[in-house]
Amino acid sequence: MLAYEHPTYFGGIAALNTVLGRGQLYAIVEHGAGALAPLLHATLVSAQVPACLVSRRARLDETMSHGALPDNGRLTLLEHATGRAARDRLPEMAAELAQFGVDSAAVVLLDHAETLFGGDPRDDGSVLRQLREWAARDDKAIVLLLRAEVAVTSTHAPEFAGIARVHGTADAAWETCHWHNTRGVAGASTQRLMRDGSGFALAIAPCAAPASQAEEPALLVLTGALAPHERHKVRCQVMDDADALALAAGGQSPATLLLPFSRSAPFDTLVRTVYALRQQCARDVKIVIREMDMGMRQAQEAVLQRVGATLVVPAGMPLSRCVALCAALGPQMFTGVLPESVDALLDAAPARHQGYLAPAAFIGALDDSLQHSQQLRVECALVRLRLARGVTATDALRQCDIRRAGDLVTADGKSLYVFLYACHEGDVEVTLERLFRLPYRDLFDGEARFLTARDIGRQRDTLARKADLLPDLGAALAAPAAQAATRIAMPAPALNGPASFRYAAPAPAQRRTLAPRTPATLQA
Repeated sequence: MLAYEHPTYFGGIAALNTVLGRGQLYAIVEHGAGALAPLLHATLVSAQVPACLVSRRARLDETMSHGALPDNGRLTLLEHATGRAARDRLPEMAAELAQFGVDSAAVVLLDHAETLFGGDPRDDGSVLRQLREWAARDDKAIVLLLRAEVAVTSTHAPEFAGIARVHGTADAAWETCHWHNTRGVAGASTQRLMRDGSGFALAIAPCAAPASQAEEPALLVLTGALAPHERHKVRCQVMDDADALALAAGGQSPATLLLPFSRSAPFDTLVRTVYALRQQCARDVKIVIREMDMGMRQAQEAVLQRVGATLVVPAGMPLSRCVALCAALGPQMFTGVLPESVDALLDAAPARHQGYLAPAAFIGALDDSLQHSQQLRVECALVRLRLARGVTATDALRQCDIRRAGDLVTADGKSLYVFLYACHEGDVEVTLERLFRLPYRDLFDGEARFLTARDIGRQRDTLARKADLLPDLGAALAAPAAQAATRIAMPAPALNGPASFRYAAPAPAQRRTLAPRTPATLQA
């Protein structure tokens, strides 16, 4: 990490978790209207190196309302252009800033940076890589000012050199997730922000830790999250219902709530329980879900995280490791925004779509699944498999056995199209091997994988243009199944001995008369 000769601090706060380093990418998230404006103004006032702010007109006026900015030739203020989405204009932004003469700026602040991200993890990752390359190439500190929380700060946190959140206005706080500085990395911390006499420069003072944090957080367990033989192995309070759990958590904040995920309990009930607990409990309460006798699908985990779950513990993990993992989380604050209702999230699971669909129906189901996946922020994949020579689409489809809800398949004359709902990129290969009864590489001689929403959408449009002209193979696939059912229904022979074995001998050769032969005489 390259340090400035004269360190530049965000907001003028002289602390290691606010220093900006060259060639690095930072994110500042605003929580509370107007919480970021005074800090931004103080940053521009105290900047000791050339700085550039790109912001909207309204935000520029808000920043300027806190006082005049120094006319020292080091500051450049630019207004956001309207029109295309910001992330589509990102490759042009560096060239445009150079055109305005700010290529030498050591600090570039991009206001309303949430417009750079669309919610797709892969597209957002691509945008972050472009920003990091820009910062490293031009030796700049690029600071993203996020006026709203976006998923990229959690899903791609390692891509940032530092992430901080600014809370409130009257009793403001500076919360650092992590921050690379001139001496290393500063860990998670929360500190109060206080104005000095001028009203613009900000000083920082440590927050007093609540007395309850000095003690071990209470572990409150819902019935079913512990096996009968595990209850004596951990110090906890076991509750029979969610209301008692919420009541106990209110008196022992911060607390860790442990809930079970199992076959015996409906998933909808678990989601509503987590949602109700998150509404009733303080934000520093951790809600941990423990998989008991089955694993959870990615889409289900995404729903639980949207309604306030902190962590999902995988099935098979011993209780001691589970408790240690909960303790290792440390102090946690839920900073997400709860949905107005859980019904939309529960309805988002495309369970009504599964298996083979005619091309036209496949397009409609694909649209629904993509919409749902964006709501839940889960990854999906579309794979186009080109049929090998001599293999028909019907032959390949008969070898395809789809059992997961949400997974779809269709075919045209040359390829199969397999859509895998809630499937990570690293799991595509093993999923394809499981879907086909025969090695799928023997059935196909080529494949193309589409892993982002944008790429899947483009391939979807290509297939949609010819979908109405493609045949529906559903009847052909159902015919062999009906014949198999008829054969299975026929009565079987009685098992009263070994099965009879019938040998069919070849036809005998043509017979002809042999001449008599005199027997040989023995001689003395």
